[in-house]
Amino acid sequence: MMAKEMKYDIFTQITEVTPVVFENGELKQIERRETYSSGCRVILNDRVGFSSTTIKDDKELIERAKRSAEYGREIIIELPEPVEYERPELSFKATEDIKTEDMVDIGVASVNKFQNAFKNPDVNINVELRKNLSNIQFMNSEGIDTTYRKCTTTITFFITRSKEGDLLWLYDGDEAFQIEDLKIDQMVDKIIDHYEKSQNTTSIKTGTYPVIMTPYALPQFLVPFTVCINGENIEKGISILKDKKGEKIFDSSITIIDDQLDKRGTATRPFDGEGLPSRRNTIVENGILKSYIHTLSSAHNTNDQPTSNASRSGSTMPSPSLTNLRVGHGEKSKDELIESIDKGILVYFLSGVGQSNTLAGEFQNGLYLGYLIEDGKIKGRLKNVMLSGNLFDVMKNIGGISKEIELVYGDMYMPYIMLNNVSVAGG
Repeated sequence: MMAKEMKYDIFTQITEVTPVVFENGELKQIERRETYSSGCRVILNDRVGFSSTTIKDDKELIERAKRSAEYGREIIIELPEPVEYERPELSFKATEDIKTEDMVDIGVASVNKFQNAFKNPDVNINVELRKNLSNIQFMNSEGIDTTYRKCTTTITFFITRSKEGDLLWLYDGDEAFQIEDLKIDQMVDKIIDHYEKSQNTTSIKTGTYPVIMTPYALPQFLVPFTVCINGENIEKGISILKDKKGEKIFDSSITIIDDQLDKRGTATRPFDGEGLPSRRNTIVENGILKSYIHTLSSAHNTNDQPTSNASRSGSTMPSPSLTNLRVGHGEKSKDELIESIDKGILVYFLSGVGQSNTLAGEFQNGLYLGYLIEDGKIKGRLKNVMLSGNLFDVMKNIGGISKEIELVYGDMYMPYIMLNNVSVAGG
């Protein structure tokens, strides 16, 4: 049998990360790190090989990947040819020029504001600022040779306080292309507000209650959904959503979009890990499943269309991944949702995410931070509470979606969603 022509693609990533880390209120680390990684996928006789390196040598990289293809799994795909890419602005000079001293000053100001508000030496204050600069190059045997440059800043706050067996856990974080978009003061004020509200703890009896997922909790809650729409899980036949495209899986008020070209979302890029142009995918529309997320391989093996969702680093093969996720807004205000509840829960952060049978849509999560709602008002922080059920059942019974949308974690646009009936194990 005549050997087929070899095809290949190479994904190269050069990253420069500058973290400024405060632990327990003290500056602990300022370090600039630069890494180079390059991964080559070879397709030879319909079998795939892969090799990666941290030293630039494309010829040797391709040869190693070619040798590994002899033992690789079968793969039948057509690599993309050169096209014009839409190119949102992903790097701003002001962000690239941020000085480490300025990052330290921001961290010190945040720590001081926390310390002045808490006035408690038992509160552990951790702050990290980071400048992330990436240069991406993609090339393949079909003639694509293209690059992009991305620079973002991130900040995370992690506050803990342990008192007589009660662990208070407060977190917030953001990522943006420009440091002024990080909402630093807003996040610090919100954490201080949570700290003050959390001093009053309460409980709830086991039962079924309405639960409001805030924009911070909603991405965690949707993890079973994101696992189930992954094209590789569809290909393996292990997702509950296999063969469900075109069917209603959520309440008709739910629309979910993956926007790979959103100008504010930090997951934006001109092309995916296989060189396909970025696009805007509607995944769920009015409760109906419209699309899975695919690589070229998972799309081919499920007789589906590619979705430009291949994620990749210089050391990994392409795999399906979401970018900038957007859940559509509703008509009620978040305050109206809270005021409509006689007794229920307001959730900010979940624990145990992804530890249940997510491929069946199941969830079983504790609360890192959540509050009791009683008579339309927030009454106190809940302890020792577990939420459980099936995501696709509870998301078919929606009590309302807020008209407010918040950009959280840099790449997710999320509303407040009220779930009418969630099983709650209380204490």
